[in-house]
Amino acid sequence: MFWLGCGPRTPDAALACSMAHDKHNVWCVSSSNEAMAKAVNSLADNDGGWALVREGELAARVRYEVAGLMSCRPAEALHVEMQALYSEGEKVDWMYEPSFQPRWYPGFPERLAWATVTCAPWRWVLVAPSDYAPQGLANVQTGAIHPVVF
Repeated sequence: MFWLGCGPRTPDAALACSMAHDKHNVWCVSSSNEAMAKAVNSLADNDGGWALVREGELAARVRYEVAGLMSCRPAEALHVEMQALYSEGEKVDWMYEPSFQPRWYPGFPERLAWATVTCAPWRWVLVAPSDYAPQGLANVQTGAIHPVVF
């Protein structure tokens, strides 16, 4: 899917995570293709978790070594990595939607891990291809299918 109005404003920044409900595919928001590739590749190298790229460099990552969803390490070790991620995340200018009913709020967009929940009350427009709709992106408001071109 494409998310509008969220992600980093900071140039060459990206946030990627392997925890994405319901299907737990990797999601990534970015201000450049290069930063996105670096963040997603870092997740692959790290067995999943979180990866934050700022100004084109990997700034922080958290390892979720159990199926990319959780850790079997002591909570204290995970806490240290998460705090480093949050600290580096504060150095990024994040977009948000300052409206009456915002979908995204100021600051680190951790809640994007829930944005892929198909039963959530999001105002979806495009949904990514899946086994149920392999023809391409589906516009859930109109039912129109938009082919994916690579």
